[in-house]
Amino acid sequence: MAPADAWIAEYWERGFARVAGVFPPGEIAALSAGFDDILALGRDLTETTKQGLAEFRVVPIAGKPTLKFAKWASSIHAGLDRFRTSPRLLSLVMRVLGPDLRQITNQMHYKNPGDGVSFQMHQDCAFRKPDAAYRDLYHCFLQAAIAVDPATLENGCLQLVPGSHHEAKALLAGGYEGWDANGSNQKVLDRFPSAVAALMDPGDVLLWNPFTIHGSQPNRSPFSRRVYINGFARTRDCDHGVPVTVDGQAVPLAYGPETRWDVVEER
Repeated sequence: MAPADAWIAEYWERGFARVAGVFPPGEIAALSAGFDDILALGRDLTETTKQGLAEFRVVPIAGKPTLKFAKWASSIHAGLDRFRTSPRLLSLVMRVLGPDLRQITNQMHYKNPGDGVSFQMHQDCAFRKPDAAYRDLYHCFLQAAIAVDPATLENGCLQLVPGSHHEAKALLAGGYEGWDANGSNQKVLDRFPSAVAALMDPGDVLLWNPFTIHGSQPNRSPFSRRVYINGFARTRDCDHGVPVTVDGQAVPLAYGPETRWDVVEER
C-alpha cells in the first residue's frame, strides 16, 4: 500500500484515491463467488425486485432485462456482509472519517460482457437527501469500491474528474442514467479537466468524495468488470443508514422500521 498520508492527501486534493493491494487474492476469490451467487439469484428477474432490505435493480437495456446492480445483498448473504465490515476496508474509511461510522450504501455493480451497463457522469451528493440528514457532507461521507476484476478502459472502469469536488455543491442535472446522457451536462463538464480512468487490479480499493464527478462507459471487452461499493458517513454528522462501527469496532447489521434511508436514490 501507499503510505497512509499520501493517499489521504490525494483524496482531498483530487477528490479520489486508489489504495492498491488491500485485499489478497484468496479473499477476492471469495468475493467473486458472492457476486456469482447474487447474479444467479437475479438471473431470471424481469424488473427491479426487493427481498427484504436487498434490492435487485433490473432495468431494460437494449430491450433486455439486465441486473445493473444489487443493493444491500449483504443482508441476505453472509459472505458479502463480512466484506462490508472487513477491517481491511474499514481501516481505510476510518482514516478519513473517524472511528464511529454509519453505512449508507451497499451495492454490487455488474458489468458483464455485452450487457450495455453504463452510468452517466454524476455526483453522489445528488442521492444523499435530505440535506438536513448530512450536516457536513463534504467531510463526513465517502464511497469505497473494492475491485473484484481488473478495471480497464475497455471493460468500463470508473472515470473521475479531478478537483470537481472542491465547489462542494451539486453541479449536474440528472441521476446515473447511461453514458449517452452526458450531453445534458456538457457545459459543466467542459469547465473541468478531463476525467481520469480509475484503473484497478483485483483487491484494490478506490475511495471518492460525494461531490466528485464520476461515471463509466459500457463494457466493450470479453471480460467482466465488477466492483463492490460501500458508502459510509461519520456518525455524528449523519442521521441515515445503519451503524457499522462504534469506537472503531464493527457491529452487526441491524435495521428496522425506525431506520431512516435517503429519500432520493435515483432520478
